[in-house]
Amino acid sequence: MTGRVWNAAELETLHDMVAAGRSIPEIAAAVGRSENATHVRMHRLGLRLHPLPTQRQLDRLADLVERGFSKSVAVRLTGLSRKKVDNHIRRLGLVGPRSEAFDDVRPYDERLIQLSTAGLRTAEIASQVGLATTTVRSRLLTLARREAIAEMRGAA
Repeated sequence: MTGRVWNAAELETLHDMVAAGRSIPEIAAAVGRSENATHVRMHRLGLRLHPLPTQRQLDRLADLVERGFSKSVAVRLTGLSRKKVDNHIRRLGLVGPRSEAFDDVRPYDERLIQLSTAGLRTAEIASQVGLATTTVRSRLLTLARREAIAEMRGAA
């Protein structure tokens, strides 16, 4: 179902308020639309309230983590939020002197490593082990991170 057409003034207000970092409820009230309609229009226009980090920011984050700087320093020097710093450290598998490895061993870890080193794709491993593809991907990243931390500790 479609509502009324967005006019030029509403679109200009939408763009201006997104650029200013205003919240969806504030933008919706200003343009006289529902929050859902505002969110959908932003999505269709490719507008984001919280832009994705640039490659330069991610490279800087990786450098800071590898050199042992705290997350607080990484937040300050990259301009990313603490939540984004945490998420990208985990997503990118970044390891540094401050990294911690947890000893949570899962019953399927050995099998995941065997299938991965045999060259199977994540989806194939998930199918064979009976786990979700995202679980396999996440667990393989965790295991690789643990191994990297152990190597770093052994080299120090």
